[in-house]
Amino acid sequence: MYTINERIRYSECTMGKELTWPALLNYLQDACIFQSEEVGAGVERLVKEKRGWSLTSWQIQVIKMPVYGMKVSINTWPYMFKGFLASRNFTVAGENGEILVKADSQWVFMDFEKRRPSKIPPEIGELYTVEEKLDMPLVSRKIEIPSNPENESVKENPVPVIKLFIDTNGHMNNEKYILIAESFMEKSREYKNLRVEYKKEAVLGDIIYPTVIKLADGCVVTLADENGENYAVVEMKK
Repeated sequence: MYTINERIRYSECTMGKELTWPALLNYLQDACIFQSEEVGAGVERLVKEKRGWSLTSWQIQVIKMPVYGMKVSINTWPYMFKGFLASRNFTVAGENGEILVKADSQWVFMDFEKRRPSKIPPEIGELYTVEEKLDMPLVSRKIEIPSNPENESVKENPVPVIKLFIDTNGHMNNEKYILIAESFMEKSREYKNLRVEYKKEAVLGDIIYPTVIKLADGCVVTLADENGENYAVVEMKK
């Protein structure tokens, strides 16, 4: 297990002093990036080798959202390497060890020069210690897009992919999809369960067309291109 210790910052919180969803995603993402740096498979090495990890899905369960000023530990560990796929768990815990957040994720190892998945090389996989999978509800990594006419569907204003959204891999950072999706959710602070399915990369200059589909216990936001092909699908539920 790899751990980083943090204190929730004012700039990361809502009006109710709770950590925002995008800030939570950043903590999780940073924890696994820092672990990769420490084991010798960090950003500089992978960019130089034109290889890297592409996130395909999130499942996040919030038991109690961290709040302003709280000291927390963000813990992460991989529990599976197979072919070009890797799975990784996370927890966020308070000072007393109470688990506040649980998360599961799946990643694809990519050859960015050839723009395709690549088998995880032994010199990368062997740098990590595989540990036991976290106990979480079993859900599909594929998010079903509701088609029932009873579900209200609203097409929102298009969002351009600007330079500030782009990360070292040359595409929109994983957290920004959540930022965009949440901006169109009326009751996002009531939701405790988040799933994200990443389908294709958005790059600088792309235009994202969001559609919000309301559910009885939450909502689904599709983030698509001009042809209706989804970059990502975001689901939040109570």
